[in-house]
Amino acid sequence: MIVKRMMIEDKEMFVQLTKEEAIKCYLNNEVIIFTDEGEKEVFIESLESKQPKSNKKMKRMLGLLPFLEDEQLSLLVDEIIKGDETIEKDLMSVVPFLNQTDCDRLFDKIVIEHNTSINPISIAPFVSEEALSHLVDKFIEGRLKEELMDDIYPFLSSKDINRLFAYLINK
Repeated sequence: MIVKRMMIEDKEMFVQLTKEEAIKCYLNNEVIIFTDEGEKEVFIESLESKQPKSNKKMKRMLGLLPFLEDEQLSLLVDEIIKGDETIEKDLMSVVPFLNQTDCDRLFDKIVIEHNTSINPISIAPFVSEEALSHLVDKFIEGRLKEELMDDIYPFLSSKDINRLFAYLINK
């Protein structure tokens, strides 16, 4: 049996879940309780067998990230730049392990090429001041939307903020 702890009228209760409800809770990282360890193993195995092969591959790769060298991480960045959506979904797990050059390459791909599937804010804290300054240049040239810049302000240097202000006041 699979149950979930719930508060009902200020009382803690355990409610039995259907398999579909249990799957939904499990995928949402909610705590579910199995009354039989064998049932838990069967449940988890059934979920893993339904996952696309690429998701399994990426989960394994995420565990390796802390042990990869820059060269290997650059290959991963190349795959993201090529448009590998399975890696893009886990981008925030990858970015902290990248060197600044690779972060800048990703940022250029996301912002300059208007890649809309990745939020530029997710990588902005990891890019160099030069990459952010390059972004300001592109904005002043009219190649980027204002909405994008609004989100990037907190990551810009005071020099770039002043450049943006001068541009906007003279616009």
